[in-house]
Amino acid sequence: MIDTPSYEELGRRLNEMEKQNTSLIETIEKLRESEERLKTIFENADDHIAYIGLDDRIIDVNHKFEDIFGHNRDDVLGKKFYEFSVLSPEDWQRSLEYTRGAIGEDPGHSPVLEFEAVAKDGRKVYLEVNPRAVVKDGEIVGFLSITRDITERRRAEDALRESEEKFKTIFENANDHIVYIDVDGTVIDINQAFEDILGYKREEVIGKKFYEFEALNLGDWQKAIDAANDLLEGKSVEDQVFEFEAIASDGRTIYIEVNPKAVVKDGRIVGVLAITRDVTARKQERDDLEELVKERTSNLEEANTALRVMLKKAEEVKTEMEDRILFNVKEFVFPYLERLKRSPLSEIQMTHLENLEENLNDITSPFLHGISTRYMRLTPTEIQVANHIKQGKTTKETAQLLNMSPRTIETHRYNIRTKLGVKNEKVNLRTYLSSFV
Repeated sequence: MIDTPSYEELGRRLNEMEKQNTSLIETIEKLRESEERLKTIFENADDHIAYIGLDDRIIDVNHKFEDIFGHNRDDVLGKKFYEFSVLSPEDWQRSLEYTRGAIGEDPGHSPVLEFEAVAKDGRKVYLEVNPRAVVKDGEIVGFLSITRDITERRRAEDALRESEEKFKTIFENANDHIVYIDVDGTVIDINQAFEDILGYKREEVIGKKFYEFEALNLGDWQKAIDAANDLLEGKSVEDQVFEFEAIASDGRTIYIEVNPKAVVKDGRIVGVLAITRDVTARKQERDDLEELVKERTSNLEEANTALRVMLKKAEEVKTEMEDRILFNVKEFVFPYLERLKRSPLSEIQMTHLENLEENLNDITSPFLHGISTRYMRLTPTEIQVANHIKQGKTTKETAQLLNMSPRTIETHRYNIRTKLGVKNEKVNLRTYLSSFV
């Protein structure tokens, strides 16, 4: 016989059911709110999110997913990734296998994968995918594919890699010898040309402080250290070129020219590139030239000394000859002139004799060169006329002495004034001519 519950029991059960219903409604409301929050986060996340079921088909995507790939939500729901050419089937399969394997071993593990994908408009994009398991009641029911567009980052990385490869190629193949030193003075790298010129292998140099490198003498090292410190402190020494004496590994002495360059990264100096050239041959040529100049200078000084001696000797000989000529004229000419003066002569003969005596005095006078210089443009006849004028002879007297007409003498006087530059000057010609002697 079934017991019939009392009204009290029914009332109690009804109250319990009402409480359970209220609790269930609250739970459903909280779940709905939670789903709305998740939906809001899902839709407004900066990352591109796709919810994928265990059958590999897309259950949902957010707006960012539509933005990056260009596919509307209706185009992709229920499809697999490779069906709308986002990923190749191979990449998609690799992604799923890797994700399932990683999450299967550790559901809390979140591997990060990179893929190359194609958007709807044909653009090539690079994706960073972080898949996460969707767990319900302790079981995995799907995956969230959280994706970021790293195209710009990849391009920057590719550009940086290309730049580094280009720099490395230039670095290794440069004719100049290059050493890369960090801010602590440690040698980071050297190129092949540096190895070739000094004979030190890369492994002997890299990792050492550059002042531990026994290629330079102490004084040159101090110059190098000062230049490097100036660069690291931001002082400009890049236009300066330093010359050092270096010792190769085989003991040879070579001369190098160093042009330091600051290495700047993200706006700060991180090291120094020492660009070096072997200038041994050039220095040898310069030293040879300096030696040649020194030798030629010495030869010129000796030649100048010899020339001064010769000029002094020539002056002595000249003085001696002048003295001898003066002596001979006074001893052997003037006595005969005096005898002629005392002999019976006509007036014209006496005048000629006086002219001869005057000319001899001029010749033996130290003022002869002044007369010759001023007279060098005069004709012989004009010189005779000038001598008579200087002696105070009138035009008529000069004409008689030279057997010329007075008009001709006047013409000669005019020419003499013109050639001596006193044609239009109010200068007495006799006085002017007498000033020569």
